[in-house]
Amino acid sequence: MSDDKVRDITIGERSGPGTFFGVREIRARMGLSVVTGVITLDHLSLRDPHVNIIRHDDGSYNFSDLLEKKETPSGETDAGKEGITFSLRDIAIQNGSADFLDTPVKKKHALRELNLNVPLLSNAPRHIEKDVRPTLSFKLNDDPYVIAGRTRPFADSLETAFDINIQNVDIPHYLAYLPVKPRFSVPSGYLDIRIEAAFRQFKDKAPLLAFRGDMAVSKLVVNDDTGRTVVNLPALRVTVASMEPLAGKMELSKVFFESPEFTLDRDRNGTLNIMALLPKMKEKEKSKAGTREEVKAGREGDGEPFQFIVGSIELTGGKVLFTDRSLKNTAKITVEKLELKGEKITLAKGSPGAFFTSLVVNRKGTMKLEGAVALDPFSLKAKVDLKDIDIRPFQPYFTDRVRVSVMSGAAGASGDLLVTQAPKKGPSVLYRGSVSLAGLSSVDNETTENLLKLKSFHARNVEFGYNPTRITAKGVSLTDFYASIAVRDDKTVNLQHVIVRDDAAVDGRIGTTAGETTAPEKERSACAAAGGRTPSDTEESVPVRIDIVTLQGGTIRFHDQSVRPAFSTTLGQIAGRISGLSSRLNTAADVELRGALDNAAPLEITGKINPLSKNLYVDLKASFRDMDLTPATPYSGRYAGYTIDKGKLSFDVRYLIEKRKLDSTNTIFIDQLTLGERVESPDATKLPVKLAIALLKDRRGQIKLDLPVTGSLDDPEFSVGRIILKIIVNLLTKAATAPFALIGALFGSGEELGYIEFDYGRAVLNETGLKKISTLSKALSDKPSLKVDIEGYVDPERDREGLKQYLVQRKVKAQKLRDLMKKSTADIDVDDVKVEQGEYEKYLRLAYKAEKFPKPRNMIGLQKSLPVEEMEKLMLTNTAIQEEDLQALARRRSARVMQALVRSGQVEAGRLFIVDPRSIAPQKKEKLKDSRVEFKLK
Repeated sequence: MSDDKVRDITIGERSGPGTFFGVREIRARMGLSVVTGVITLDHLSLRDPHVNIIRHDDGSYNFSDLLEKKETPSGETDAGKEGITFSLRDIAIQNGSADFLDTPVKKKHALRELNLNVPLLSNAPRHIEKDVRPTLSFKLNDDPYVIAGRTRPFADSLETAFDINIQNVDIPHYLAYLPVKPRFSVPSGYLDIRIEAAFRQFKDKAPLLAFRGDMAVSKLVVNDDTGRTVVNLPALRVTVASMEPLAGKMELSKVFFESPEFTLDRDRNGTLNIMALLPKMKEKEKSKAGTREEVKAGREGDGEPFQFIVGSIELTGGKVLFTDRSLKNTAKITVEKLELKGEKITLAKGSPGAFFTSLVVNRKGTMKLEGAVALDPFSLKAKVDLKDIDIRPFQPYFTDRVRVSVMSGAAGASGDLLVTQAPKKGPSVLYRGSVSLAGLSSVDNETTENLLKLKSFHARNVEFGYNPTRITAKGVSLTDFYASIAVRDDKTVNLQHVIVRDDAAVDGRIGTTAGETTAPEKERSACAAAGGRTPSDTEESVPVRIDIVTLQGGTIRFHDQSVRPAFSTTLGQIAGRISGLSSRLNTAADVELRGALDNAAPLEITGKINPLSKNLYVDLKASFRDMDLTPATPYSGRYAGYTIDKGKLSFDVRYLIEKRKLDSTNTIFIDQLTLGERVESPDATKLPVKLAIALLKDRRGQIKLDLPVTGSLDDPEFSVGRIILKIIVNLLTKAATAPFALIGALFGSGEELGYIEFDYGRAVLNETGLKKISTLSKALSDKPSLKVDIEGYVDPERDREGLKQYLVQRKVKAQKLRDLMKKSTADIDVDDVKVEQGEYEKYLRLAYKAEKFPKPRNMIGLQKSLPVEEMEKLMLTNTAIQEEDLQALARRRSARVMQALVRSGQVEAGRLFIVDPRSIAPQKKEKLKDSRVEFKLK
């Protein structure tokens, strides 16, 4: 045994003047046992060793030539070197140091105060199962490292345990050694590690590699490639209870985040900046990566699934700044005062852990969740409490769908949330609780005018489900709501501009004419024509049930700028309820709504509806009373050509929709409608509006119209408004072209009252004429504003013959009247005399005898006795009818009609005027006799 030492050894650089290795002193005490063949080294120490290491740009080191493998001489092998037994004791390095210049990454590293102690290292049989207990400490770049432990390097188990203590590792200094070029920078960050590492291998099972201890990161700042800070983490502390990577097990007893701040930015392409920090994956790597399900299946196929559990996780004082630039308008959302606590969070199947989180959204709103979460399969069950969540910052997410700006509004919710993930089914969501919206105010983007406001919306006992979808609520209430409906200069309605439609071809103008059907209407029509079911028939309806909807303090303002002057009105005091809304078949909700137009004219809507079912059902009655028509002058001026001086409108309607068939009644009542001054308008009708109103008014100045409408909702040409408008236009047209037919229809006679026909040659009203006089008298009595012109006409040919017949018969009656006057002094009109058949020939001969025209005589000059037919023929032949006689007949007819109307006691004579027409013959009309009296209203 010898005790040797060497001092001040220096080895220079091979290619330069620098020192590669130096040591102040090496001491060794070495021996060899001849009996046992054991090489012993009782002491080996190096004091103040120092090495300079340089990595060149080509990746080689300044000592690479020392590691080049030399060729073994022929025939010589390493076999003789096997089986050497050694025993090394008291191995020590004192105050070692090293300098490492890493030229490719331009880094320098300084190792100082390196101290190593190994009491015993031996492969002798008696030492194999004894622990080797090395200790190592040093400072690397001024960061202290301490490693101590025990190991059995020559035992079959290779049992090893080390304590690793590393403090204040400057993370930025080592980023250059990442295997890929980072897409981020770390201006600051420190790492502390206190870990116990253990290894042991076994003959009959997999080796054990285990870690436990603490790790901490402090003052960590991560920037993106533009220099913007993405992560600012003051402190992260992790306590590892057990980590066995070879067995796929990890248990963290505690994870603590202190005041982390995350700045998340989503770019125009939808990529999050935090994802951009990760290295780019090549296409080949992407194809190998597989889906989440494939990775999971592969992991489980290799053996036991990875076991992971976090005993406790806590985050305090967190903050998230989220900017989303992928939208048309950038969204900015802040989360502050983020608190998170979790217990027993694990990957074990069906093992939920408890959690609690709270945060402040956009400086005012608060959100709290507390419950349980499981990771495999994922499930979450939590109580949710949202308060005062300002919806304005979220507006950019629906700006591209609606042209509305939300000026204020806060959302809230309180209830239970359940989220589950089932294989091949996707996520399912169920929420039970309440939902609220308060202080909502929105404006039209194009006009900046108020569009929708409400004081509060509250839904209680809500149940919302997704996969399967369902919606139920015990009650929904709207309080103090306001909506604005406006017709613009181009006749479009503001609500039609609110929703941004993908189909720009849809015409948004009101008053769409027949044939201008929209694409959905065409699709429905095509399906119906083909005998198939429409899209809405085949789609399953979402189960919906709302027990009661309550409205209070509602206001709807209507403003029309398409007329001049503009028209405005307000339906206020809207209140009521809808009870029993459901999407189930054969159910109907009760409706009871009330309001007042301009705080004066009451509106009431009652009935039953089922708008949520596939089979739409509506049975509603609406009653509206005493709307002042004077403000509607802009419409009457534009379309009727007159202002409105006064008038009130009321209506009663009933709509029944069943099996997609509409059956409706529309009763319109207008009281004291009085038109004013004439208005020049290119859109005004040319029809006689005033006359139509006079025709429709009764003697009390009231107009009542019953307008029934029926049709199919599947008919793209069907429109209730269009049909009612058509009926009104038809009324005006009829007033202009056939006013008396309109009067007859209004009074239920169905007769054309514009004329009365007479028997040829006569001016006496027959039964049909008297009936018309009766109907017309009633009509004119009910419409005192109407005046009538009476024009009498004749048929020049037939009335001439008829008048001859009349005059001959009158002469016959005159002969009988003489006999009657001999017996009585009563005043009898000749036209009232009745000649019986048995006495007709007697009085005809007397009349014939009295005639002055030449009569046929016999051979002796006496008048011949002629038969009746010959006498009538001669009298007719010798009766001359002049033009004046026909004119007189026409006047008598007019006079008889006028007298009959006056005698009815319902029409004043001052309203009746006899007018001589320009021609005694009227204009020819099909199926009408020229022998008539015509009426004209004025």
